[in-house]
Amino acid sequence: MPEPTNQTTIIGPDTTLKGELTFENSARIMGRVEGKVSSKGEVTIGDGAACKATIDAGRVLVDGVVEGNITAKEKVQLNAKARVVGDITAMTLVVSEGASFTGHCRVGADTAGAWIEDLGSTNGSYVNGERVQRRSLRDGDRLRVGNCELKFFGEGSSEAGYHRELLNHAVYDELTGFYNRRQSREMLEHAFDRGRSEPSRLRLMILDLDHFKQVNDTHG
Repeated sequence: MPEPTNQTTIIGPDTTLKGELTFENSARIMGRVEGKVSSKGEVTIGDGAACKATIDAGRVLVDGVVEGNITAKEKVQLNAKARVVGDITAMTLVVSEGASFTGHCRVGADTAGAWIEDLGSTNGSYVNGERVQRRSLRDGDRLRVGNCELKFFGEGSSEAGYHRELLNHAVYDELTGFYNRRQSREMLEHAFDRGRSEPSRLRLMILDLDHFKQVNDTHG
């Protein structure tokens, strides 16, 4: 697969910038930024990066620390090491296990189970239509935070399993168990972006399997 043509601007780990940064394409921040970040493409806050700024982009991926509001036209993804203090506005929000997000509303879990806590938001936080300050969550509870509506699934929930199954069908190839073409392409694009700032970490291996056409013709 050819390398993506979209250029990515890299702000290295030894760089500190203050002010308003505007990018026509994607940007990967590995250092420190204070102010405002805008991009028509994807903004990645790398592992070890610190961003005290508002971020407005098409997509935002966070592996580092962000103190400021995040707005994305498409998706905000908080990976395991992400630490975000601020409000998030996006069509899709993906939060990996281990990520921390503190905005108008904080959701978490302890030994007593999952809970939601409102941190003094103007519009309030609601569970099943009732405004709450702090409340334990049960399987099937419906949450509303600002304009965002969520449904809570506890660990082991049959409905959560159903949604995981849908995700698996959307991401993995049923025959091989590997990522499908769409997911593989997306991951490769992210890997190429990371490789521009950390070339030594990028490796691509291609396998050519003899007579695989027979397997494909037989099993689909």
